Amino acid sequence: MRVLSMAKWNSSLLFGLVLATSHSVAQIEREYGQHVHGESNAEIVIESNVVTVDMSLPGINVVGFEHAPRTPDDEAAIDAALAFFRTEPWVRFSPQAGCEVISINAHTHGFDADHAHDHTHAHADFHILLTATCQDSRALGWMEVDVFTAFPGNELLRADVLAEDLAVRARLTAGQTRIHLH
Repeated sequence: MRVLSMAKWNSSLLFGLVLATSHSVAQIEREYGQHVHGESNAEIVIESNVVTVDMSLPGINVVGFEHAPRTPDDEAAIDAALAFFRTEPWVRFSPQAGCEVISINAHTHGFDADHAHDHTHAHADFHILLTATCQDSRALGWMEVDVFTAFPGNELLRADVLAEDLAVRARLTAGQTRIHLH
């Protein structure tokens, strides 16, 4: 039987604690919306007959970069992505609820030239706020959020959904864009 010296045992214990703690911190950051490439986050609130989708996507997931635009193509990619989020039907609702999108605000954070040399802000994001009204939100059996077809850099969308009688975290992927609400 091998006996570790007290110093070796303490250093082994310390190393194990550091490793376990760093894993726990990384897991917490992933679970609570930190900027992770390939992953996006959304908060969906259904209150009365109003549905609000508040979504944040890392710039690299959408346009393939997170720096200030360097070329006309970079600028065009950002503009095209914003136009997509403002006009395309990337959110769909079960038809029996009679939902209609009434507003979409899409903008970016971190792509501007002021952040190009700011090393404390190394990420850029797209932020989308969508509001829809429904004739009968109780009939809203599902909704789909598809940011994967147009932007394949998105691998996972965590959507936290809160309604009067529902609180759920959905994990959406290219193969699973539907959130069941009943």
